[in-house]
Amino acid sequence: MKQKIKILLLFVLLQLPVQLFADYDFYNSDINNFIGRGAYLEDKVIVKKNRAGLRNQIIAYEKSKTQVEDNKTDGSLNQNKSSEVKNLLEKHNESMYFFDDTSESDSIALLLKETKQKKVSYKRYLIVIGAENYEYTDNIVYSQNTAQMFTDVAQKTLGISKSNTLELTSKNASMGRIQMKMKKLLRRVKHGDTVYFYYSGHGIPVVSQKNEPYILPIDVEPEFISEAPFFKLQNIYKTLADSKASKVVAFIDSCFSGATDGVSVIKGVAATRIKPKSVTFDTKKMVILTAGKDNQYSNMYEEKKYRLFSYFLMESMLKGRTSVKDIYSDVYIKVKDKSYEMGDMKLQEPTMSGNKAMEF
Repeated sequence: MKQKIKILLLFVLLQLPVQLFADYDFYNSDINNFIGRGAYLEDKVIVKKNRAGLRNQIIAYEKSKTQVEDNKTDGSLNQNKSSEVKNLLEKHNESMYFFDDTSESDSIALLLKETKQKKVSYKRYLIVIGAENYEYTDNIVYSQNTAQMFTDVAQKTLGISKSNTLELTSKNASMGRIQMKMKKLLRRVKHGDTVYFYYSGHGIPVVSQKNEPYILPIDVEPEFISEAPFFKLQNIYKTLADSKASKVVAFIDSCFSGATDGVSVIKGVAATRIKPKSVTFDTKKMVILTAGKDNQYSNMYEEKKYRLFSYFLMESMLKGRTSVKDIYSDVYIKVKDKSYEMGDMKLQEPTMSGNKAMEF
């Protein structure tokens, strides 16, 4: 609260430009959903939308019970009409700052903007899960933003329609929704189709099952994940392979060593490097790219505001690579080199397994 008062006093008394506050992250407290980066202006919160397809869209929200803590703003935000936003910005001479996209440092967004849309094929399906805001363990920084951007990248570079896309982030990355929505989408898949699966979130080895790896929905306590067999990694792969799809391409931006970004999945337990049990899958029908080796961490890329593995994966896709082997070779070198710069404990080496000759 002291920080909030200090910020607002400086703004009012010194009439500082709004861009000085544009680094705040705004969330809708009702669903804990990331809205975008923005600033306070009079009695409103002005936010630059985070999604790549909306880079120039500005939205204002009524400010209610808003607090600033640790560079994050939580509050109940109600959207304003665009005409009111425009008038408010022009009044404060801020329209150019918010609408000008040239200052955007997001190279993935810029590449996406320059990339030609591939012809849509209704024989391709996309499942994207971005689990960030966990109820019973630490959050995965930038997981939601990364998953949303991956959706945009995949739709544009792979020619996937919105109707054939399932994106589950925020509160939708829950146990019930993931299981139900995945099953419903996969029922629509026909012979000759391709399914692309992307997951960013916690992975956890279950010690009582010889370190069997599981993915973790946002609403499940890590110690009880073994009671949800659908989320066993091997079962996830089996669910995908058992569909009628002829090809399945999976991207797993997670580690299963028991810690992510050097933080233990189970609160109060020191971060360790547990070696998870190996999983089996249909190696003719599937190819799987993972963020790192069994006992390595999955890192964030702080400078780019994405997950490290996914950042270079999206970059490679946007630069026109179409074979899994070429993409993997490119991503492996870049992720390894960048993670090495972060320190020895952060070393991350992506893996590829399955049908390595597969084309996107």
